[in-house]
Amino acid sequence: MANRYTRSEKGKGIADSTRSSQITAAPTRRTPIRIPPSNNEELIEDNKLTLLGRVTNPSVQKPQWVLDWLIQYWNLETAVTGRTLGNDLFQVKFETEEAIQSVMRRAPFHYKRWMVILQRWEPIISTAFPKRTPFWIKIHGLPLHYWTVETLHAIAKGIGPRLDDDVPQGKIRINVDCLSNLEMQLPIELPSGEVLTVDLEYDKLEKHCFYCFSLFHEEDSCPTKPVSQRAPSKVTGISQQNTLRSLEDHRRRHDHRRAASNQSRAIEERHQGNQAVSQRSTNSHAVLPVRRSQPERDRHHTSYGPRPSDREADYHYQRSYGDNRREYRARSPSRYSQDHPHSRNRSYQPQYSRTPPPMPAREPMNLPVVPEREEVNSRSVERISALERIECPQQEPQ
Repeated sequence: MANRYTRSEKGKGIADSTRSSQITAAPTRRTPIRIPPSNNEELIEDNKLTLLGRVTNPSVQKPQWVLDWLIQYWNLETAVTGRTLGNDLFQVKFETEEAIQSVMRRAPFHYKRWMVILQRWEPIISTAFPKRTPFWIKIHGLPLHYWTVETLHAIAKGIGPRLDDDVPQGKIRINVDCLSNLEMQLPIELPSGEVLTVDLEYDKLEKHCFYCFSLFHEEDSCPTKPVSQRAPSKVTGISQQNTLRSLEDHRRRHDHRRAASNQSRAIEERHQGNQAVSQRSTNSHAVLPVRRSQPERDRHHTSYGPRPSDREADYHYQRSYGDNRREYRARSPSRYSQDHPHSRNRSYQPQYSRTPPPMPAREPMNLPVVPEREEVNSRSVERISALERIECPQQEPQ
């Protein structure tokens, strides 16, 4: 009898405990791969004239589409190259400092009514880069006697890095943090101790949330707005009113272009229809002279019929005319085509073939002659003409 192994020898309990420990064990993170230090000064210098871009609505803004459109929209004299970087990012590389400065002076940009974030590249490591783009901001509600450089610079410090200012217009150019919600109002304290609230108007601001003022969604999909209040609220801000006005103007221009396109298409179709009618009319007039000349040809060819003076040969000519004409055409077609004056015109040939040939063409024809009286007497009565039957009784007594 074979030896039997015990449970411990089979290792059943050990396997179960090992499996349970493997299931409950926490996953271990892999050790990061260390990158050795290297000299990257050349790469930093090579990317010095580079802009990094970020789209705010990836569902309608594909980075490659935005990149191609921006390069075409800028229309620079120097070469511009770009590529997508993933994670809704793209890179644009310029050749000169003047080219990149001319582009940034025209910022901000938008594609399909959604904003595009463009920031000059910096040798930093951050998932939040790029996040800033320039905006001209006009300050509303500031007393006129405080429209000074010091006042505007103080307000700019509370928003972001100042790039430029326009004191007579009460405007400042700020490199705005677009990853955060925009600030539409700011409280300020005057030297007299009074506290005022000023409104901020962002120039060229397109679609954004009217509830939290984020650039990445609209109000109906705002995650911070309660579901019970998802209905669009009443617009009160200056920037929101400007955005709605811009969207309405865009819709109006789109409708106008569509109406103009439909009108031009209708005019073109009407013009093509008129051309078709004119062409048919021209073709019908071109055929009319041929149709009108038909009676003239008939009158012309009727003059070639048998002459009235040939009364004695008329009877025999009428009986044998059809057969002789077919025989003549089969026997001498080339002569008819050479002698007939209209035979060279192909359009007249089928109609002239129904008429007898002209007089010169009938010269070789051997028409039957009037038979002698002896031959008449030898024929049957049915074949003798009435004139001969009258003359025959007078000749019988002879």
